[in-house]
Amino acid sequence: MKKLTFLLLVVFLANGQQQKNPITIESIFNESSMVFSGLVVDKQSYWDVDRKMIYTVHKVKVSKSFKGNQNEFQYVVSKGGTVGLEGVVIKPSVTIEKKSYGYFMVKMATPLRLEGFNKSNLLTE
Repeated sequence: MKKLTFLLLVVFLANGQQQKNPITIESIFNESSMVFSGLVVDKQSYWDVDRKMIYTVHKVKVSKSFKGNQNEFQYVVSKGGTVGLEGVVIKPSVTIEKKSYGYFMVKMATPLRLEGFNKSNLLTE
């Protein structure tokens, strides 16, 4: 059985702890640039070009798009990860495993340049 990742719930809980106003699923949906469901088919971590932060890039095969682009694949970026023997741990964080299926509510990220990642697709977080 495939793992099911509920990013929405984790984002909801993490944001709810930091803000006084209640957060609803509808408000998260409205603030998101893209909302889609899909299978994580690849996961790689990279240093940014300034070697200040490690980012993990998740390649998601989109099965259904609810808002935003209709691409077959989307790249979802999260802070933290390991490159070789070096790693960065971010808390709170969401663990997204390869071959897991989930629903993604993401915002467009500021442009990132990552060592070794040369995809021209826009990165999201």
